[in-house]
Formats: sequence, C-alpha cells, structure tokens
Amino acid sequence: MAKTASLLEPAESLQGILIEWGKGKTRYRVHQERYQGHAFNSTRRGNARLSPIIDRSANVIPTLYPGSTLDRALMETVFHNVPYKPGSNSFLSASSTVK
Repeated sequence: MAKTASLLEPAESLQGILIEWGKGKTRYRVHQERYQGHAFNSTRRGNARLSPIIDRSANVIPTLYPGSTLDRALMETVFHNVPYKPGSNSFLSASSTVK
C-alpha cells in the first residue's frame, strides 16, 4: 500500500503570482504521449515537482506546466536532472565508448 505524505502547514503566508497568458500567445510543453499538448493532467500519476497537486481532501487539482519558450520547456523536463555549470561541458551516453 502506498504511503500518504503528511501535510505540513507553511511557516508563513504564501504569496502566489498570477500571470495571464493572453489569447494567442504560444506556450511550449514537453509531455508524455498519453496527454494532449493542451490538456491539463488531472490524474494521480507523477512523483516529481511538476506532478498534479493533491489537496487536503485528496482531490486532484489538474495541472499544466508550459514554458514561454521551447528552451524553457525542455530544461524543465528533458534536461531537468542534467547538472549545469557555465563553460564547455561534455556528457557520455551509456552507449558511448571511450578510447
């Protein structure tokens, strides 16, 4: 049986920022094939910071995490766990051979 995470009260009042997208503005999203590009994720699937939110009553709050640029959408998904530091960087894939 899956564990249920305990809810912690925030240390202080949280302040959110509401940003209106505006009609006709392009947003970019990298997503699994099971979801349409414009569809909110209203499932309990996911175990990362961009996963759907569960409220105190165990209801799913549907989520959609787009980026204002393709680079931003890729950095938040595909490249999220790649370490970054300024300058030239090289990465070897599992299929790479070092000679």
